[in-house]
Amino acid sequence: MLLPYAGVPAAQPAVRDLIQKHATEVQSGRDYYETVATIQLRAVIALASTGERREAEERWQRACQCFGGYGFRKDITIYELIESLPVLIEHDRAFVRQMLDRLQPLIWELDWRRDGRETDRAVVSWFDVVSQADPTAAALLLARCLSRDGGIVYWRLEDFLDKLLGRIGERADPLVAMALLQTQPSRAAQPYVETA
Repeated sequence: MLLPYAGVPAAQPAVRDLIQKHATEVQSGRDYYETVATIQLRAVIALASTGERREAEERWQRACQCFGGYGFRKDITIYELIESLPVLIEHDRAFVRQMLDRLQPLIWELDWRRDGRETDRAVVSWFDVVSQADPTAAALLLARCLSRDGGIVYWRLEDFLDKLLGRIGERADPLVAMALLQTQPSRAAQPYVETA
């Protein structure tokens, strides 16, 4: 209930203190990890909106630990980490970029070493958040990834190129956007690389 007021300057100190207090109480209690993680993420939003990056990062780290804390959790937990970041972009874009950087090795590890049945969209989801936080960095990283394996068509990256072009299309130079579109292989003529 209080979170929408975290961005109101007059209410920030009181909202931040209440959310921090609640997050600390839940952390020391016997609540489920998922509950603790959710409340920690709310505290991250409140802290990020007031510019308290160090504390926000500590809370985000606790949320990550809680999300990964269940023995029965599967690889899909990565989506909870990815999906927790877009809401923070408007509060602290640099913090989100830093957290995306820390998630990147996990994303690629899942993509390379798992069967992909439950996590086949993780790479695209991660790139999507990167493009929201920093479209230019997303485009440069995508270009490096697409050229890394000698131009082999990889559907996850190709799907993201579509999303990126859609996101920046109105702001991009039309000639650059057209050139990027021309780099896409014909989906009917070329088979996709299988990861499993």
